[in-house]
Amino acid sequence: MLEAADDIDKDDLYADYGKDEPMELYRTDLKTDLKAIRPYLKDEYISVLEEAYNGEVLETLIAYGFKSTKPVKEVMKEMLDFELMGEVFDHEV
Repeated sequence: MLEAADDIDKDDLYADYGKDEPMELYRTDLKTDLKAIRPYLKDEYISVLEEAYNGEVLETLIAYGFKSTKPVKEVMKEMLDFELMGEVFDHEV
């Protein structure tokens, strides 16, 4: 869910929400999803997600994102760190 607040492809967003205020509509959906699963998450995770979803909208040439106090990848490393995080490997034999 945290990755959903970072590097959001503009074309995908426009296809789902149109070009008029797409990030605010997307933010509303993210908050609705968080509300639905709130009882199943640690308070710490809820706080991090709320902060991410309430961030200022950032726009690049091809993507949007929400500004947070820390980059998404840094937060994920702190909270979900495991040895092979981010590694790509063949899984079919």
